[in-house]
Amino acid sequence: MRPVYIAAPYTADTAEELAWNVARAALLGRVALSEGLCPIVVHPSIAAGVYGDDADPAERQAGINCSLQLLDLVKGAGGWLWVLAGESSGVRAEVARWGDPSAATVGSWEEWRHRVPLQWVPAWERLQTWKVTQ
Repeated sequence: MRPVYIAAPYTADTAEELAWNVARAALLGRVALSEGLCPIVVHPSIAAGVYGDDADPAERQAGINCSLQLLDLVKGAGGWLWVLAGESSGVRAEVARWGDPSAATVGSWEEWRHRVPLQWVPAWERLQTWKVTQ
């Protein structure tokens, strides 16, 4: 299986938006797995505290460093980078670390929705509806 690193916004102003960001990244990972790829999605681990307390600047930086190391492993293994575009310092750091933005698959939430196989559209729509109602 070819690895794919999912880069997507994590940090948010509200707990609801943060949960939505984690859910979107996880859904992209599920799509990748269904396409025979091996997804690396750090968002659920960040939320669970695996990479430290995201509210603590030192721990956040340590977590970012870990995620960038995972990104390096994916790139070194001939993997891919999928980017859910959005204003995020983490995503900008991941894309910069990848080195060649043209070698990444980048799209907004709406653009990704049109790229995913039809079987994933209902899950996509549920997440969009959930975000709109929050």
